[in-house]
Amino acid sequence: MPAPSGSLRGTSATGRYTYRANAPARPQTAAKGERAKLTHALAAHRQLLSHASSAIRTLTAARNEMIAQALEDGLTLATISAVTGENIRAVRTIGLAYDDLHPSGLPRGAHLDALRAKSEQLKAAEGTATRSRNSGRP
Repeated sequence: MPAPSGSLRGTSATGRYTYRANAPARPQTAAKGERAKLTHALAAHRQLLSHASSAIRTLTAARNEMIAQALEDGLTLATISAVTGENIRAVRTIGLAYDDLHPSGLPRGAHLDALRAKSEQLKAAEGTATRSRNSGRP
């Protein structure tokens, strides 16, 4: 039995499948415009995430060096842990990674203030990156 004329399929004389429907016309200009907007938005979002990741790496490295120096100058693991929000094990690991430091002679308060400020900057940068990843933007 032959396929109806509006059918998307049919059989040829050899019994093979023949595609008979014409592809529906798509508005090419609208699709290209939307694609360009989406591509631009994705590129901007990727760049924002890249900047945030770079800032986080830089702040983490600076904070870790401050932690190691504070340990070298005699601050306790518990004190540094309380100020930075890192657990004691992480603080110990960070301190052990820097073996070539010498006592700086900075007072305890200077270390604490610097660590507190750097930790707040790091948390702010991490918050920005998290909000950017979780936002409804592409």
